[in-house]
Amino acid sequence: MFPTSGYDPGVTPDWSFLPFMGTLKQLVGSTVAVGLIGLVAAGAIGAVTWALATAFGAHRAAQYAKWATLGSVGLAMVVGGISGLVRWAAGIGAGW
Repeated sequence: MFPTSGYDPGVTPDWSFLPFMGTLKQLVGSTVAVGLIGLVAAGAIGAVTWALATAFGAHRAAQYAKWATLGSVGLAMVVGGISGLVRWAAGIGAGW
């Protein structure tokens, strides 16, 4: 049976115990940075292609470029906000 009065066992993660955690944090951070740079570049290329295709009447290319632009912007928002989502989810706790 689980305690219902907000019992805290006092167990917290100790990230300094593992010697590779600093390297892992840097690796994940740099991967996020590279991903954001790539998504911003894809969004810019998609926006320029969208504008040019619309101006020259290439409607199918404009449609694909619009989806590329909107998709890259949406994915950049997800990648940029994933750290906050993980921080929020880690603070939820067990709830009992």
